[in-house]
Amino acid sequence: MRRSSRRAARRALLICLVAWAAGTQTATAQPRHGAPERAAERVALLPPRGPADSTLADHVEAALAEALRSLGREVKRARPTTSQGDGTASALAALGRRLGARWVVEPAVRPSAGGYWLTLRVGYAPLARVESIDAEVRLSREPARLAELLDAMLRPRGVGPRAQQLAGADTVGRALETSQ
Repeated sequence: MRRSSRRAARRALLICLVAWAAGTQTATAQPRHGAPERAAERVALLPPRGPADSTLADHVEAALAEALRSLGREVKRARPTTSQGDGTASALAALGRRLGARWVVEPAVRPSAGGYWLTLRVGYAPLARVESIDAEVRLSREPARLAELLDAMLRPRGVGPRAQQLAGADTVGRALETSQ
């Protein structure tokens, strides 16, 4: 084999090794098998609307942010501009793109005895799709209830049957309260 052919072969082998090593480093930097790929997804959280007083609205906003973090999401608190505050799918998608968020969560709160009713409108920015759910949240079970509602809503393929099962009264929370 000629010397120039050997050099070319070594160079090609070296390039292959470097490419393989770079691929290995990239693969190890990604989430492990079984870890949720959505871990680093950013969610824009709008302030709650509705007839709730500011104390309840602030409480719900903080509780939603905590529930999103518990699901491994990065929370970006958002204040809509006038044009983006109309709640349409295109407006929520534009807000999500502006903030670098894949999801935009727009809550509306109505107080009730023992908790509150929450209407969650969730915009999926890549497809400019908006879906909503109306559910009761009992304060006795608030963190778990919010996490299960958000987990059912933040799905690229849209809400599944689980979200429809979660809509309405918090029967689990009410049952726990009566058993105590």
